[in-house]
Amino acid sequence: MPQVVVAKPDANGEARNWDDVYPIWKQNAERTEWQVINHILEAVAINGRYGGQEPEELKARLIADIKKQIDTELEQTLKEFQALPNPETNGFGFVKNDDISPEHEEVIKKRRNLWAEYGTWVYYINDVIDNVVGTYREYK
Repeated sequence: MPQVVVAKPDANGEARNWDDVYPIWKQNAERTEWQVINHILEAVAINGRYGGQEPEELKARLIADIKKQIDTELEQTLKEFQALPNPETNGFGFVKNDDISPEHEEVIKKRRNLWAEYGTWVYYINDVIDNVVGTYREYK
């Protein structure tokens, strides 16, 4: 007996499914936006069945949860960065000739990806929950 999460109708009042709301849903590549949307819908369904939080409360909790996770990962990348040897700098503290090691570049890339992931989560948490009308338990 799954919990069904219902999307808001379109501008004409016609019922929509999640494929209509997010056409990217049909993608099957790994780690794409549809997986983020799917996780959020699962959280909404579980909340509808067991949690009972209001939409704004659920948004705040989910954003706080993802922030905590990303903060932990950012802290780890900072430790990785600090463990690397310092690049040579000029008298103003800038790296000479933009000479950053591949190891530094890798950590910077990880941090950039974490910030992008955080932005994706926050955007879709707000958008998905704003597009939910409600949930109900489907009896089969």
